[in-house]
Amino acid sequence: MATNTSKVHVGILLSKEVSGGIMSWEPVNDRIITVRLKTRFTNMTRVQALTEATPDGDNDDFYNQLQAVMDAVPSHDIKILMGDFNAQVGDDTQGYEDIIGKEAMGTRTNNGERLLDLCSSFSLKIGGSIFPQKKDP
Repeated sequence: MATNTSKVHVGILLSKEVSGGIMSWEPVNDRIITVRLKTRFTNMTRVQALTEATPDGDNDDFYNQLQAVMDAVPSHDIKILMGDFNAQVGDDTQGYEDIIGKEAMGTRTNNGERLLDLCSSFSLKIGGSIFPQKKDP
């Protein structure tokens, strides 16, 4: 039986104008990369991440690493976390009113719960829950 040993790699694409403001960048592992940018008024750190392909896989190591990366971001930086988390946060906003918008859909998954906890730790909003989404037919 053949084993799939291919690795997934995450990256960040920046425009030429924005790339001139790069202060530092760090490929943490195959699934997490950070870039710190100098903006007009402050610094911004963007973290790009990609979970395993399974929606409710055992992602303890991933989320522990992501937590450590976010902890290392300077507190005065604007923090942007982007990626594919294979997560559904669901439409129940109770306890997460400051994180989930009114347009969230679906049923909360294990990865959704993990993402909500991480966002709660860093006062992040889930952008995909703020704007209307196309509903499946």
